Amino acid sequence: MRPPNDPDQARVTILIPTMNRAPFLRRALSYYRAAGFQGAVVVGDSSEGRDRAENQRTVAAVSDRLRVVYCHFPTSRYIHDGACMKEMIDRTPTPFALYAGDDDLAVVSGLGPSVRFLEARPDYAAVHGVRINLRLDDPGATGRVVGALVLPGQESLSDSPAQRWVEYMRTGFSTQYFLHRTETWRRMYREVPDVPSRYLGPEMLPCGLTALMGKVGRLDVLTTVFQVNENQIFSWEKTGLFDLMNQAAWAPSAAVIRRTITGVLIEKAGLGEAEAERLFDQEFGRHVIGILVSQFNGRFGGQERTTRETRETLDQLRSFSSSFRNELAGLVDVFEKAPHLAMPRTEDAPGTGPDPSARYAEILERMERGDWAEAERSLKEALTDGPSEARLYNALGCLLFRTGRIDRALKAFDQAVQLDPQDEDAAFNRHALREEMAGEGAE
Repeated sequence: MRPPNDPDQARVTILIPTMNRAPFLRRALSYYRAAGFQGAVVVGDSSEGRDRAENQRTVAAVSDRLRVVYCHFPTSRYIHDGACMKEMIDRTPTPFALYAGDDDLAVVSGLGPSVRFLEARPDYAAVHGVRINLRLDDPGATGRVVGALVLPGQESLSDSPAQRWVEYMRTGFSTQYFLHRTETWRRMYREVPDVPSRYLGPEMLPCGLTALMGKVGRLDVLTTVFQVNENQIFSWEKTGLFDLMNQAAWAPSAAVIRRTITGVLIEKAGLGEAEAERLFDQEFGRHVIGILVSQFNGRFGGQERTTRETRETLDQLRSFSSSFRNELAGLVDVFEKAPHLAMPRTEDAPGTGPDPSARYAEILERMERGDWAEAERSLKEALTDGPSEARLYNALGCLLFRTGRIDRALKAFDQAVQLDPQDEDAAFNRHALREEMAGEGAE
């Protein structure tokens, strides 16, 4: 992919919370690095053990060309991803930001136009473009795309803050994938840590505040590619609203939302206290009942559950807007065959155990810092002075790949697999690189 030349995308931070999904984070950061993203990425990592170590290695590997702020948020201290998001927003170094799941992609080319849209319209709180949902034949980070759905998204253009909030409550469109000013994000998430109930805290409260704080615009650009994935920490497939309502966190969470939203209705819409409370109670009740009815029908209605994503195919995308058809083809490749190389690792990675090989650990540290010349010199010395090891050739292959020597990288991975056919990382990297080279040869 060619790095974009739009300087305004450098004014954006992409917020990525993640937990124990290292391959997805590797895919996302690899895409942003390859796409030439010039802004910042804040990673809020709640992983532990091997996934956390792998995420740290991935961040180090992409930091030569990608500005990443890495934060660790243990689940013992943060009640849900919304609480992590507040901390991530507080660390955001740019004037604009948007959320992207670790299994989704914020399309880099759509960021600059979105920034300019908001700058020209101070009465807008957020803007978004087209979102495309992709379903893979595998729930992991790489697979064949078997379904797709184009979602143009919703505008909210009323001059009335109260009317915009009512629109949100009745349609439930999530604004978190939309570009906001960072100051707007901070207001959206200010009370979220005080709302322990899932959905109410991480989604309903901040999205409702977006609607109250300004209009929501829409552009004819591609801004989000979303992977439909049931293997998420929280989803309606696993937890129904009725389940949430029977948890102890529901009542105090609803009370915080009621107090917060009515206060902003009074401030922004000029409503009296009694009128604001009545409007909140009416629309909150309607919203809850609507979800309960929908989930009841889905579970007990006797109708076969189907989704549009599985009925529609890439044919829909190939006939879609010519303005980004070629770009979409490249994004599909990110999900289907991009080489997300497994970084070399050892059981002595920092914080994971004793050091069986100080020299190898030193090589990895140099690679993680992006000190490629010194790492290569040390690798060649190690291969000359000591016995040939698969892990050394795998590390050399990753180094050669990162520095653009693709053919030599493949030879190094071949040597690693020949030395140790059971080395999963070397086998994965060789396969990934072969797939990429085959794809380039066919173009």
